[in-house]
Amino acid sequence: SLYPAYETDTITQLFGLRPEEVPTNPNTAYKETVADFEAAGIEPYPPTTFTSGYAIAAPVIRARKLQLRNVSDLGKLSRGLTISAPPACEARIDCLAAIDDKYGLRFAAVDSLSTARSFAELQDKKADLAIVDNTDPALNRPGRYRVLIDNKHAVPPANVIVLANRAFAHRGGAKLGELIQQIQNELTLRTMRALNWRSRVKHVPPGVIANGFLRRRGLLHARHG
Repeated sequence: SLYPAYETDTITQLFGLRPEEVPTNPNTAYKETVADFEAAGIEPYPPTTFTSGYAIAAPVIRARKLQLRNVSDLGKLSRGLTISAPPACEARIDCLAAIDDKYGLRFAAVDSLSTARSFAELQDKKADLAIVDNTDPALNRPGRYRVLIDNKHAVPPANVIVLANRAFAHRGGAKLGELIQQIQNELTLRTMRALNWRSRVKHVPPGVIANGFLRRRGLLHARHG
């Protein structure tokens, strides 16, 4: 069978590594652990191009005014800025704790809020920045938000890899790998945000979303074996 999983989480859980020991480049992490997966009887397939980890977002107007493109641009500015973040984010090594440590940021205030409320705070100008899921559909809204580039790779990559048990991978052969790669190529960051919009905003069942996505890409009737 096939099983999609977050790359860093899977590597740390299976092989006893700490998140900071996993390469920040998802392709490097994949190449360095292929042999470990195979030794465990698991066939891993290359990661998606998108990451579903945490990211810092700012209203475009605010980002332009402060000349923000990279997280490192925050620098000393952070001391005068308010940021909203998910609960426990300040202590998580895949969230604000990692960002603060890598960039040396110290914000004037950190508001612990849900993602939905964080976006509302940005719109109401009650917060300057927000830590959000990089695949949140709100980030697709034209001209509304700017996601700052994590140029020092503070947040561990949360790209998705597909895992298969050895017997299933053997039966599927090269065609299975090609099919998975075709699907991965179509799952861009913008596409994932659009799919999440249908799920979270329109409440369309996941199976219906997946079926429509595969049909539109001409992949539903692809076969392996």
